[in-house]
Amino acid sequence: MYKRFQRAFEFEYDADARVLRSLDSVPESGRTLAEFGRAVDLFAHIQAARHVWLSRVHPELRPPDTVFPAGASLSAARSMAEQQRQAWAPHVAALSDARLRQSVDYTSLDGGKWTSRLEEILTHLIMHGCYHRGQIAMLVKRAGGEPAITDWIVSHRDPR
Repeated sequence: MYKRFQRAFEFEYDADARVLRSLDSVPESGRTLAEFGRAVDLFAHIQAARHVWLSRVHPELRPPDTVFPAGASLSAARSMAEQQRQAWAPHVAALSDARLRQSVDYTSLDGGKWTSRLEEILTHLIMHGCYHRGQIAMLVKRAGGEPAITDWIVSHRDPR
């Protein structure tokens, strides 16, 4: 099972790259629109959420100041994505089926105390990114850019 999660994180990184290219496709005239700013903020939010979860799985790490960054520049959001890719990479590479079954105790943003298996946390991260990438695609289109196609199958199908 751990190999599926490693593959899923590769999908996440590929989807991030596709989203960044779609944000780059927004013309200068569209970059002043609220939709573009919201799209960049949502992308930054995906990265901040990854950071939050990494700090929950590894409590020795400091969580981000906010999980909802506002007013992030595209270059800052791009940097956040690269930082999270690098931060998660050794943890994803070290996954095992036994590790996926381990429980993680954490405190939610509202102060609740919870326990979840690592496989549930990683599943959440992947689904969370998918959810927001759909929103970003809609906002990019409204800002005049080319929305990214970030469906799972696009990253995993083989040409004939």
